[in-house]
Amino acid sequence: MSALSVWLYRVGQWLALALAALLLALLLIGAGRFYQQLDRPFTSLVISGELRYLERDALQAQLAGYIDGGFLSIDLLAVRDRLESDPWIEQVQLRRRWPAQLEVEVTEQRPVARWGDRGFLNYAGQPLQTPPSDKLAELPLLNGDADSAAELVASYQLLASLLQRSGLSVAELNRDRRGGWQLTTRSGVVIALGRTQLAAKLRRFNAIWAAQLYRYADQLATVDLRYPNGAAVAWRDAAAVKISNRVATPEQQFIGRG
Repeated sequence: MSALSVWLYRVGQWLALALAALLLALLLIGAGRFYQQLDRPFTSLVISGELRYLERDALQAQLAGYIDGGFLSIDLLAVRDRLESDPWIEQVQLRRRWPAQLEVEVTEQRPVARWGDRGFLNYAGQPLQTPPSDKLAELPLLNGDADSAAELVASYQLLASLLQRSGLSVAELNRDRRGGWQLTTRSGVVIALGRTQLAAKLRRFNAIWAAQLYRYADQLATVDLRYPNGAAVAWRDAAAVKISNRVATPEQQFIGRG
């Protein structure tokens, strides 16, 4: 092969490589422009889900501040994590809808009770700290050690269901450092339960209540169930007395369990 033929062969290879590089560059430029066309900014943010404690407009403004990227480049996991860092939000699901819509389905936390002055407890017994809110004012107030939050919620749910049989509801439930339980009804009656056998003691209360105590509900101050077979009642205008196993008149200030 002559020197000219070799030179022409090499030039042809260089030209082929240059052409391939040019085509590749054009493809990359075209793909980049095509990606930019697809990765358009979101023009619509749609929030769904039943919201009782969160303000939809405030949540939408919060969401807009979390979006860093377009339709393709947005980091959905990062947006989800930032939204779920809000103590009021239990779960978030995000979906992209072509051409430029982001759908956000929010599952709100379900507070079961106020947790002292620190926030609220959800149905799983998890303490969640939030600023004070008037929307929580109607919830019962639970007080106890932070480590006992789950037990507080479980005990509240049990005691509330038992107390409901007497037409009463729990306004406050407290567990002291010694493990003693005390609840206050919405009508202001304080019920001392002690440390153990809470359900059995509240069933005893229901029996006493149904027998006669309900007639004097507006006169009751406290009912002390920390006795093996009876209770002690304190009237709003009288001292507490031991309840015997018989039913007595209110003038005697004690009512017994049959």
